[in-house]
Amino acid sequence: MKSAKIILAIVSILFVFVTASYADGIKGNITAIDNEDYIIHIAGVKITVQNAVIENESNDQIYFSGLAIGNYVDVEGSFTDTAKMAADTITLEHEGSAMVKGQIESIDFNTREISISGIKIQVSDQTQLQDRNYTDVTLEQFNPNDYVECNGSWIEPLKLAADKVKMD
Repeated sequence: MKSAKIILAIVSILFVFVTASYADGIKGNITAIDNEDYIIHIAGVKITVQNAVIENESNDQIYFSGLAIGNYVDVEGSFTDTAKMAADTITLEHEGSAMVKGQIESIDFNTREISISGIKIQVSDQTQLQDRNYTDVTLEQFNPNDYVECNGSWIEPLKLAADKVKMD
């Protein structure tokens, strides 16, 4: 009986580590705030904040009212629908590159675009593409349902020009 509890505890810990590493995410500047419904917007993505832990740059917890349009934030949570996310954590950060992390819905090899929850990731010939081992790969080696992190710049709502795309 004791060994079964130990095995259950180990499996539970491994589950937490595996699922934690695959949290969806987005980084960018807050473009709109809905104070009544506790929602922020980043690059056209509607993010529900009601149950999120919000931290400032010193990792101190702050209230929703501490967020402002123009703040650069790192949001981790789950995409719930096209261009919609439920936030688990929001961290205010110094300005940085834009980022989208999530599961690939589709890839258009002709236009060189990856889609993640309705967000188009534009992949140019200069975009660095890497597998899980940081080995350079081609776009054709990516597949729908692969989990990726895309870094770059927001060029319009729901469109990121990628400097780097890495499989997770």
